[in-house]
Amino acid sequence: MTHLFSQFLTDDSGTVSVDWAVLSGAVIAMSLATVAVLNGGIASLVSRMDAELRDQQLGDSFVTFTSAHFEALYERNLTTPALAQDVFTSANALMNQEIIDGLQSGILALEEGRLTQDDILTLTALASVARQRNIIDDQILDYYFGADGTAGSHRRPAVTPGPAIAPPFPCPPKPAMIGRSAHNIEQRQQKPWPMTC
Repeated sequence: MTHLFSQFLTDDSGTVSVDWAVLSGAVIAMSLATVAVLNGGIASLVSRMDAELRDQQLGDSFVTFTSAHFEALYERNLTTPALAQDVFTSANALMNQEIIDGLQSGILALEEGRLTQDDILTLTALASVARQRNIIDDQILDYYFGADGTAGSHRRPAVTPGPAIAPPFPCPPKPAMIGRSAHNIEQRQQKPWPMTC
């Protein structure tokens, strides 16, 4: 019996398993302790970042109704300042990509002579918002809408009541479209001008 007892005391098989179990338990305990220590600090950091971002909300409060952008429409009795402001407010509620898509479709409809008087009002409101948000090149907006004081393309023709307004003037070469490929322009030509307001 003493021989078996001494052999048991000197036998080292299985010590690796015992060591592995102890080391694994220690690693798990250290990981849990680290998470517990860092959890409070991370939660505090997240709440401070959230408060900071909420204090510095980005907005488009700098975009305001500019009556001068609608002067040509007032002169032709196509709209009133109150209606123009309502349409502008609706246009300002749109996302930038919706404004870009609406302007591109509207400009194509303008060139094809498919715009109604309401469409021109909406298109002018979209252009006014786009100019103030600086999302479309000023050259394009000046060419079509004359917001720089010149007569834009859609402001030159004499507007007559009817279902569509066809510009009776030859269009000079236009600036590059609003960053779209020719494929997208062809697809847009097949879609009607979306009335968003």
